Amino acid sequence: MLKKNITRIRWLYYRLVVKFIKKRIVASKTGTPFIIGTNTSHEYHRAVTFYDKEPEMLDWLDKLLSYKGKDFVFWDVGANIGIYSLYTAKKYSEAKIFCFEPEANNFNALCNNIHLNEFKNVYPFMLGLSDSSGFDELQISVMASGAGASSVGSPYKYISSGTIFKQGIYKSSFNDLIKNASFPIPNFIKIDVDGHEQQILKGADQLFEMEGLLAVMIELEYKDSDDLNCTIDYFKKFGFVVSKVSEWKEFSNDSVNQNFLFERK
Repeated sequence: MLKKNITRIRWLYYRLVVKFIKKRIVASKTGTPFIIGTNTSHEYHRAVTFYDKEPEMLDWLDKLLSYKGKDFVFWDVGANIGIYSLYTAKKYSEAKIFCFEPEANNFNALCNNIHLNEFKNVYPFMLGLSDSSGFDELQISVMASGAGASSVGSPYKYISSGTIFKQGIYKSSFNDLIKNASFPIPNFIKIDVDGHEQQILKGADQLFEMEGLLAVMIELEYKDSDDLNCTIDYFKKFGFVVSKVSEWKEFSNDSVNQNFLFERK
């Protein structure tokens, strides 16, 4: 009960503070601060919890130069308002960062954040990733930038309130982005799509065969060890092994959500 009350008070504070503070500097531990627009409580929450929420993600981003040179290509799939893309762009000015975010509120905030930081090396695309290319619908449970409560083609399952809005989107597979849209081959991919990752992986085999792809950080939803091992075996087929697993786990709908770093051997 105490924990719930503290959480409730914290979010009430967020709702109050964003009425007066419309942007926040995220001070970096590595000397690369960047700006985040804070027009909603969800955006403010992402800014203030940046260094605590997913530490393994930041550890990985801090070590990207250990794989190759400075001019790498980074794909951020499920970019939301772009907080990890902004961090990467600020830290590696010679890199090219491609952000994919289909939800309109998040995409607007993403573009605004890129503009606030005057980044010239970040390229946002209002596009969903899946196992095929074509038109679909995005079912949204919270109409606020930074919330991230949406799902392609089906209701968002982490909030009991259900779908409150359906947005038409265009989706593409990884393979089609490379073959038909002539996107540059990514050296690194971050995937955070709240349970839609298996559909994305189904349309990624041709990309994963390319040696230019060196590492993938992905948040996986899995039911049990057999379910997880199927995904690990999928990556092994293309020469990737698990090199890091997040200490945190989130439990929802009889499933586990956890970050996994796959690196090419």
